[in-house]
Amino acid sequence: MNCVGISNVVFHKIGAGYLDYLPSEAYDFGYSLNVFVHFNPYDIFNYLRDVQRILKVGGVFSFDACTIGTYTVDLFHTQAQFYKEDPT
Repeated sequence: MNCVGISNVVFHKIGAGYLDYLPSEAYDFGYSLNVFVHFNPYDIFNYLRDVQRILKVGGVFSFDACTIGTYTVDLFHTQAQFYKEDPT
């Protein structure tokens, strides 16, 4: 079964800019299964920052992905910002 014709389902093709095109604090929930496992950690991080922005207070987002260790998280955050500014 697909979601074509269901009135409360909207499809978007995501390009550059992550989820910048979606309004802030507009969604109650979201999920992404078997998607983030194909992304590099920087893209995952930047998508999740946008998810945080678009969810309403108390909203829930479920996903599966890799993990970042305690000793590498600070370096990861710094490099994720560099990557967002210039992903080449």
